[in-house]
Amino acid sequence: MNSNPETLFVGQNVISKDIVDSTNSAATSLLDETRLPEGTVIIAKEQHAGRGQQGTTWESEHGKNLLASFILYPTFLHPINIFHLNMSISLALYDFGNKLLKNDVSVKWPNDLYYKNKKLAGLLIENSIRNNEFNYSIVGIGININQTKFSANAANPTSFKAILKNDLDMTEVFNLLCGCIEARYLQLKSTKSDDLKNEYLKVLYKFNIPATYKVGEKIVSREIVDVMNDGKLVLKDEYGKRNVYNFKEISFVI
Repeated sequence: MNSNPETLFVGQNVISKDIVDSTNSAATSLLDETRLPEGTVIIAKEQHAGRGQQGTTWESEHGKNLLASFILYPTFLHPINIFHLNMSISLALYDFGNKLLKNDVSVKWPNDLYYKNKKLAGLLIENSIRNNEFNYSIVGIGININQTKFSANAANPTSFKAILKNDLDMTEVFNLLCGCIEARYLQLKSTKSDDLKNEYLKVLYKFNIPATYKVGEKIVSREIVDVMNDGKLVLKDEYGKRNVYNFKEISFVI
């Protein structure tokens, strides 16, 4: 990929791979050997063991999608505010999707980009923390770009090609993504956390809308009313009682 994003640092150093287990694993191996420049991207055409949140897998057809891991050093963040990085990158994904699709794009907690009720992209951030400080963050992103056929057991996927009805240029979408990530990352450095959170809530899938969820073995009606600094989701029930849920303790019924 002959990328040339108009950025200060994100995507200025690109390490291209054909096939990897996962771009996050490849990034981890490289960081075990050397400290790479901030904004370095490991990008692949295919990954055999693409990972999602909490051990889920990510399906991708060879050369059809954007599979990339971005190396960042968010040392300005305290680990207690670890979800702020997730909010920042989620907003970058939203910006990316909204620029291409113009509407019906949202961020689904905790790590997906949605078009209407279908999944366009997934996010997996893996952090290395030492002595209560960030050592590095690997921001793994998988975006369905030009793939239109998915396995029967894939959860409600779609792609930009399926929506727009035409192929997208992989270099152009990569450059766009780099710009979106850099803009939001620089915002994260400079802005108040409340501002970031308010933007995040505005684009959050099903925020302030009654919806159906699975909690344990129960199917319930709940309404998202907040997200805590550590990323836990706050929902209220039909009686107005608020409950807090961690990752994988609750799931959407779509």
